[in-house]
Amino acid sequence: MNDKKSTKDTNFIDLRDILGILIKRKWVFIITFIIVLIGGLLFTFLVFPEYYGSTSKIKISIGDIYYFDDLYKYFPAEASELYIFRTDMVESFEVDKLDIISEELKSDFILEEAIKKLNFEIGKSDLRKIIDTYVDRNTKTLIITAYVSSPELAYDINKALLDTYEANKYIETEKVYNSLLQKIDDKLEEIEKEISGLSQEVEEYVIDYNVKFVKELDKLNLDNIKNFSGINFIPPILDNEIKSKYETYNNLDAIKNNLIENEGYFIRLFQVIKEPEISDVRDNSNYIRNSLLSVIAAVVIGIIMVFIFNYFKSTKKSY
Repeated sequence: MNDKKSTKDTNFIDLRDILGILIKRKWVFIITFIIVLIGGLLFTFLVFPEYYGSTSKIKISIGDIYYFDDLYKYFPAEASELYIFRTDMVESFEVDKLDIISEELKSDFILEEAIKKLNFEIGKSDLRKIIDTYVDRNTKTLIITAYVSSPELAYDINKALLDTYEANKYIETEKVYNSLLQKIDDKLEEIEKEISGLSQEVEEYVIDYNVKFVKELDKLNLDNIKNFSGINFIPPILDNEIKSKYETYNNLDAIKNNLIENEGYFIRLFQVIKEPEISDVRDNSNYIRNSLLSVIAAVVIGIIMVFIFNYFKSTKKSY
């Protein structure tokens, strides 16, 4: 019982001693507090000046379009460039492509072209630092934000960057799209020639087969040989090859029609779901938060300096 009382008294004495030290060395605390606070506020307002953020958002254009799997099967390179995927790739496809767009937005070419649209001078490296891109993997959205000291500049930079990328991507995609249509036409023409050649081969085979068959019947001296109209027998290998060619032809023809009917979709690879708006530009300065952090830091450092000063004073007296 006495031990517990003694512990409480000791704790009370320790706390009283601490308060005594703080009161005794109050000027050390006050001076340190003021210096740290002023330093923190100067750092907040000078090193991190007021700045604004203009935001736009992008999603991959995924609609109810058919023949993705077949197109990816026949032309995988072009399909990938046109953001066309197989059904088993849907989950990761959108996020992967948004990651690519995020990198392309900060490429030297896009930045250089965007700078040409702005009414002020800025270097590529400086513009790259201003632009922040973030892929939200939950909503599968790319968020583009421009941070600068003026709301008008934030809006202008975001819009110039987005317009530049959208126009450039449209031109690139249109080239790939037209090239793909040409490749499909070339392939269809090639298959038509192959089917024609196989059909000729089948015709020759049937004629040859029936000639041989008639000769065999003639040897048998059958009375009804005059009524024989021939046998349309096609070897299974040739028959399967022709069916395969027709299947490929029909698939490619369907793909071509689908591409033509949905040209706008295939060329417009992504949707801008939120355009930058001057009215939406937000003040992203953290003056209040940084000021509070400066106060907290000043208090903590002030207390630490009090005890350091007191320690050295006590040590000096003991000598």
